[in-house]
Amino acid sequence: MIESALKRLSDNDVGMTNSHQAGFLIPKLFVKEGLFEKLSDEELNPRLRLKFRDLADESEIYLTYIYYNNKFFEGTRHEYRLTGLTRWIKNHGLRSGDTIKIHRIAKYDYTIGIIKAERRPRALSEESWTALYGKEENNEQ
Repeated sequence: MIESALKRLSDNDVGMTNSHQAGFLIPKLFVKEGLFEKLSDEELNPRLRLKFRDLADESEIYLTYIYYNNKFFEGTRHEYRLTGLTRWIKNHGLRSGDTIKIHRIAKYDYTIGIIKAERRPRALSEESWTALYGKEENNEQ
């Protein structure tokens, strides 16, 4: 049984691509191995409200776990997603390369933690500097 999972955030996950994705895709293995509940194929797009304790600030957030299953209703989608994280990501200042850790405590209860990637300036690098050797004359007027 899978009890925890790590999700490395992409540009798309943190809103850098201006896409309108419906939350994080949940691998079907995570459903099969018990990290998330299997949802019915009999009902169109069944969903659950899951409670997450935010380990960063001990607050509670509620996320929607949804099974987009219109494949069984003359459509093409057959995927699980976790939605409702956009504001949480922004509030914590998460960026592409950061990781979230989800841990299942009970059927509808989870924790969510943050592992921030090393922050390196994008605009500045060693190449943006030039070393000057020797005595420099003051050319200011």
